[in-house]
Amino acid sequence: MKARKVQGEMANVKINDFSQEIESIKILMSNYDSSDIFNMDETGLYYRSVPIRSNSKAPIKGNKKLLSRITLVFCVSLTGEKLPPFMIGTAIKPRSFNSFNFQDYIEYGSSRNGWMTSTLYKSWITKLNQKMTKQNRKILLLVDNCPSPTQIPLSNVKIVFLPPNTTGLLQPLDLGVIRSFKCFLENSKCSKC
Repeated sequence: MKARKVQGEMANVKINDFSQEIESIKILMSNYDSSDIFNMDETGLYYRSVPIRSNSKAPIKGNKKLLSRITLVFCVSLTGEKLPPFMIGTAIKPRSFNSFNFQDYIEYGSSRNGWMTSTLYKSWITKLNQKMTKQNRKILLLVDNCPSPTQIPLSNVKIVFLPPNTTGLLQPLDLGVIRSFKCFLENSKCSKC
């Protein structure tokens, strides 16, 4: 027996309820080359947080949780092509970016609380559409619960929404890349202690 953290929304999901939607997504995916099927997901990152577990013989006093947050958006193709991460912070122009050219590594946007907004999403998806138009590529973009850019005509990006509450079962980025990224960050925090 182990003490485990309860997380996710998978208890609410009955995959049979979404079998028709999943089949229609599979049919749609069959019309695209593997290199043109992308998956996008976002995750919140409390970058100042301290580990919530520790090995010790006696109880350890905790600190106040620091809620400084950024949102990271990852987008990769089925074949492993990675688009630059999109980072959303609270500062319009972060001082930490003054010493290097961050545009070479990430895209950056800001919102009051560091969360994805429909305005930021529309800006990101428009840039992605422009990039795919320049490359003369038509792509399929699988997303879960992002705001839909209904007013934006997208010529080279077809957005497909995964069924609601199935992120923990069907979202490839959530199951692989984001989990690995967060584990890497958590381990690097612990090694500095």
